[in-house]
Amino acid sequence: TDRGYRNFVMCSGREVIGDVWFALPGQTNHSNVHPDADELGVKIGQKDTYLFDAFIKPDQRGKSLITPFMLTALAMLKEKGYEYAYGFYELKNTPALWMHRLLKYEELPKRQRTNLIFYHQSAPA
Repeated sequence: TDRGYRNFVMCSGREVIGDVWFALPGQTNHSNVHPDADELGVKIGQKDTYLFDAFIKPDQRGKSLITPFMLTALAMLKEKGYEYAYGFYELKNTPALWMHRLLKYEELPKRQRTNLIFYHQSAPA
């Protein structure tokens, strides 16, 4: 939240069972709302939002909760005047693929993403 990101949560009783984070123009510490947007080549406009890191607790998965949860989050953002919502999913994440398709997200061309980690270790001589 210190970077300006917000989230929606889904609860069962007093327990949080899912969430999704979102970023809005002018409210984050990043010039293009979120670093992923730069990497994906997407310019987030003033009436756009970027959703990321959707999560459902493992014991709640398979109960068809994510689609209505995301529809509610998107409806709330639309009520506030946001017209487009961007997001991405990892290619091997089939549930995310289907959720995006059920929500009628327009699929942009696939992008290859490589994470590199440089590791240095020192030891006594």
